[in-house]
Amino acid sequence: VDMGIKRMLVATNSANAKSFFFHGGVLNHRRSCIRSIRAAVQSVGSKNSRRLLRRMSGNEAAVTGHLLHVASKALIGYAVEVGARRIVVENLENIRDSSLSKGKELRSKVHRWPYAGMRFKIAYKANAVGIEVEAVSPRNTSRGCSACGYVSASNRKGLYFCCKKCGHKDDADRQASKNIRARSVSIACNAMGTGRLKAPQNSEPLISSLEC
Repeated sequence: VDMGIKRMLVATNSANAKSFFFHGGVLNHRRSCIRSIRAAVQSVGSKNSRRLLRRMSGNEAAVTGHLLHVASKALIGYAVEVGARRIVVENLENIRDSSLSKGKELRSKVHRWPYAGMRFKIAYKANAVGIEVEAVSPRNTSRGCSACGYVSASNRKGLYFCCKKCGHKDDADRQASKNIRARSVSIACNAMGTGRLKAPQNSEPLISSLEC
């Protein structure tokens, strides 16, 4: 599962070619509207406006929580449909730190991005239907080619992916989800072959499939 701001969730599976997309446009639009209204009310500065702001304080959180519930429920439905035994997500715990040098607008978007809430909802809903959840490193998952493994920032242009080495083309987020899935397979194969529970620090293969 690739999690993002424009697209909340994009997933692929090893059983068939069916992909899952859940767009984040509705969430982003509603939250933006709420923030605009709050800013307008706050600028008034009257007693009534402050009272209204207190009543509005939980609106954005409520909207966000509802959309996360809907999105995670839809993902679990997809996982059950394709017979998934494991859901693999990116470990994005340090995403805010890595965005500090990316400009004010992007920092603001990343800071408001509810990835932790999404991961929590995916985890407990998956557990309820007997599906485990695994988190892997997000390093180069959006830049690497799932066909040949070539990694380059120029491979991706917005939502379009085209490998500069082998010419492989795909939707960028779907491509990232394939790399996330392959990374889980790689870790599992390494654990079986060496007895270790973690992949080597210098081993970050980006391949479409592996035979353990």
